[in-house]
Amino acid sequence: MQFIKIDDALGIGDTKDRAYKKLDRFFTCIIVGVTGAGKTTLKSRLLERYKFYTFPDRRILTDKVILPMMQDDHGVPVDRNQRFTHTKAFREKYPGGMGYLLSKTRIRDIDPLTPVLFDGLRGVNEVAYAAKSIPTSFFIVLSAPEHIRIKRLLVRGDSFDRIKGRITPRDVAAFKKICSPSQREELFEYVKQTKIPESQLYEKVKIVLKERENYDQGAASNFIKDTLSDRAILIDSSKQSPEQIEATIHRQLHGKITIL
Repeated sequence: MQFIKIDDALGIGDTKDRAYKKLDRFFTCIIVGVTGAGKTTLKSRLLERYKFYTFPDRRILTDKVILPMMQDDHGVPVDRNQRFTHTKAFREKYPGGMGYLLSKTRIRDIDPLTPVLFDGLRGVNEVAYAAKSIPTSFFIVLSAPEHIRIKRLLVRGDSFDRIKGRITPRDVAAFKKICSPSQREELFEYVKQTKIPESQLYEKVKIVLKERENYDQGAASNFIKDTLSDRAILIDSSKQSPEQIEATIHRQLHGKITIL
């Protein structure tokens, strides 16, 4: 893979410059989870507590590396449906997808004792590829029920969470499939109280559904549980507060990385 310089300390691809080191030279914490699982909140809390070298997250690496490689016009699509199409094509060309990019990541001018933090991987292929190519990696797996993730997407109001298309009977049927009647009622009541257009609710539903098509997060969690239990921690973020999650992770990382 042709070398792509991301910033002064980070590049992705093959290089003869020996100043750049592979990630297997560093203790690397990798956050695993789909949209709305709680990754951003966790990442912020970890950076407040630990001395990590953190490099660009999944979204930025997709913009800077994957999309330019997979698009003719080199434009960055705003619609997430387009992004899913391009990232899927990348995974088909390069087994492991984002995990493959991590295996090609090179860092320079960073103390080898400094731990690395990356957000994030999704799906079995990405996790398996990263686990094999970066034996020093430790996985923090976050999950949450679908209706919780949908609500979080509504709450955060990120312009990135956009997907084109009108509401169709298929969307309604899919919503009923992934959320129980009480969960749907909770979401409808939330958008009513907050005066969020119902169309935005279905937009978030579409994002969750599209992710399910591209990444089997349940399979990824099971793979980690079965094969990487000594290198991972799995947390349902809907059952613990951010403070509890941080405390749980701290017990696992104690002695492995430096506290600020």
